[in-house]
Amino acid sequence: MSLRAAATGLLVALWPVEVPAQLPPYPNVISEELPSSLRINGLSVEITHLSGTGVPGLIRTLAQRWRVAAMAQGDWLQLAHQSNGWSEVLQWRPESASTEALYSRLRVDQSPGPPATLSLQLPAVCQSRSYLQLGSTAQPVLQLTARCEGSLNLVQSLLLQAAKRSGWRVADGAAPPRLWTRSGLALQLDVLQSPQGVVLVALQHGRASQP
Repeated sequence: MSLRAAATGLLVALWPVEVPAQLPPYPNVISEELPSSLRINGLSVEITHLSGTGVPGLIRTLAQRWRVAAMAQGDWLQLAHQSNGWSEVLQWRPESASTEALYSRLRVDQSPGPPATLSLQLPAVCQSRSYLQLGSTAQPVLQLTARCEGSLNLVQSLLLQAAKRSGWRVADGAAPPRLWTRSGLALQLDVLQSPQGVVLVALQHGRASQP
């Protein structure tokens, strides 16, 4: 062993280096890093598309390594893990588990970008909990999730009033309305009853502006 290698090994032993999150190499898995503008609560996310017959084996390997079980997220299953300042998620659809999956990671200690702004002043009973930003600079997409106080009917009524005050127009015939438009923007408002209370999920397409 050279003197340089010995010295490097000693420094690593004395000063542990933070290991970045990464997928282990796995046979018959093709990795393709995707261009992404996705941000979660202002933090940028790296996304990798995985394909090939080795994907099911990689899913099992990560479940064992992370010591977690798969959880359902809508039509997707996912494994989630946090360590060394990284948050990692592996997602796949059950019907495509033999061929493809998505792996995403973010540094939870990175400096967040500017906060996202929904073009709607939420009622005082609703407090924003998280938001996702994706799409291009010209056509941004924002998904915001908020927890609301009060009954489902009350929150729906307050949201309807708030949307009208902010200049949004009803774009569907649903009762209560879910789809709204304003100056080229589109907004979808879903109010859901969960075991933890009423949850608002707002999805806005188009360039955001101050409400």
